[in-house]
Amino acid sequence: RRSSDLGAFNNLGNVAKDRGDLAKAEEYYRQALVIEEKMAAGSLDVALTTNNLGVVAMLRRDWPVAENYYRQALVIQTKRAPGSLDEARSLHNLGEAVRPRLDSAALGEAEGYYRQALAIREKVAPGSLDVALSLKGLGDIARDRGDLPTAESHYRQALAIREKLAPNSADEADALYALASILVRQGQGDRGIPYFARAVNALENQTIRLGGTE
Repeated sequence: RRSSDLGAFNNLGNVAKDRGDLAKAEEYYRQALVIEEKMAAGSLDVALTTNNLGVVAMLRRDWPVAENYYRQALVIQTKRAPGSLDEARSLHNLGEAVRPRLDSAALGEAEGYYRQALAIREKVAPGSLDVALSLKGLGDIARDRGDLPTAESHYRQALAIREKLAPNSADEADALYALASILVRQGQGDRGIPYFARAVNALENQTIRLGGTE
């Protein structure tokens, strides 16, 4: 009974989160967490649900709360599944939660998390969308520091993967927009504009593919 409730609560939480009902998503995840902690305290299931609560906090832009949840998840994953993609996800998420502080210490800490995540992802899933996500994060760090050439390099690497594995998607559009923006900031608007156009086209194609309207 508890096992079926656990799956139901997590699934309901995911549906609510995708719909933007963050209060309901948090409620379902918390109910799942209560069951998980009774059935298997300190398990990877606990880490996954804790990570989901961090995602809800991130969507609310509550960075300190998100950071706390991600740290809790990471402690478990580092112990139970070191070098796994789950551990890499929590490391990357920690970088996402820390980076908005934008001070030099925070950027350095976030970069460290992104690089640890990237090292795992390149070993376990080379050339994957997870690798592209880490590269995009490192590009964001370089951009926030004003190191535009380095940001451009990371964005191009992320784009190369997303073009191949996720064409005409929001992921590809995200990388295209980031690259376009960084080119414009370097005074290369003539080179950046085509990437802006490609980003719009990718989003439009995704909308059509998913059966929506422009």
